[in-house]
Amino acid sequence: MKTRLVNYRVLLCAALICGSIASPLLDITQAQTTRQASSGVGDAPVAAQEDVARIPFDCRGRPLVYVAGNAADNFAGPEASTLSPALNSYFVSNNLTRRVFDDGGKDRAFGQSFQLNCCKICKAVLEIRVRNEDPNGLASNDGLAVGVAPFTTVRFAPGYAIWNPPGSPRTITLPLNVSALNDYIMKSANCPWWLDVYVQDDTAVDYVKLTVSYY
Repeated sequence: MKTRLVNYRVLLCAALICGSIASPLLDITQAQTTRQASSGVGDAPVAAQEDVARIPFDCRGRPLVYVAGNAADNFAGPEASTLSPALNSYFVSNNLTRRVFDDGGKDRAFGQSFQLNCCKICKAVLEIRVRNEDPNGLASNDGLAVGVAPFTTVRFAPGYAIWNPPGSPRTITLPLNVSALNDYIMKSANCPWWLDVYVQDDTAVDYVKLTVSYY
């Protein structure tokens, strides 16, 4: 019964929640922006028309762009970040000192969580801008994790070595594993679902942007 309920909700979401039933007349340039935490970013960037042809037919809906942090301030914050209950527990259980957006210095880990719509996903991309806070020390081994805390069973991207190769600051664009995302969504009726982002402790974060296309 639980599986049927989840499947039924996913089928309804294309028409009721996502508002993006696939149609050749529906242009991906009709972007909707949703902000979490503080954001000074304007409208979502628009995909070039020539890119639309390369997007799978079912993804030609309205991508939702979730922005946390201020992409225009170039590390000039600080600004608050948002943690899911699971990510907050991860920080507490591992005795991690937490940093927020634009928070410089060493030995503080970063976290940000996004709430996903109750819909099946056809494309998802994470963008994050980072700065090395210990270029002559241990920042070289800092990693980025995207999934559901504590990141042991649910990951939406492989572990990412932030400073290999070196070069700071930098913007990382990371396509997410849609199959893993939908597997997570379909196995749980606890909508909305959380996507957690974790950055190890010698790296500052300017902003995080999550772009999601729903069926």
